[in-house]
Amino acid sequence: RNSSNAKAECPPTGVWKFFEKGASKGDSHWEGSCSFCKRFYPRAKPHTLRAHPANSCKKVPEEWCRHFNFIIVNNLEDVPTDEPLYGILNTATPLVKRKKIAKQPDI
Repeated sequence: RNSSNAKAECPPTGVWKFFEKGASKGDSHWEGSCSFCKRFYPRAKPHTLRAHPANSCKKVPEEWCRHFNFIIVNNLEDVPTDEPLYGILNTATPLVKRKKIAKQPDI
């Protein structure tokens, strides 16, 4: 393949800070394992990696679970990952369980 036809390699996304990069699978893809629970991904893709700490990792700290949930819900591609998102932006607040409101009588 000549260089003009080769797919440009994208820079790694911030989620890789939480995953151990394994062997290259070619075409800019890698194997990866979660740094918290060691779940293995044979072809780790950033959207899959972001979903793991947000939804299924049982060992990820709560603030990072919220961080990745915020990224997914707001359809963000990549954000700084040195500290949880809600710690650096005022747009995200810690999750609070809603109180149940008693049904109002019909008038």
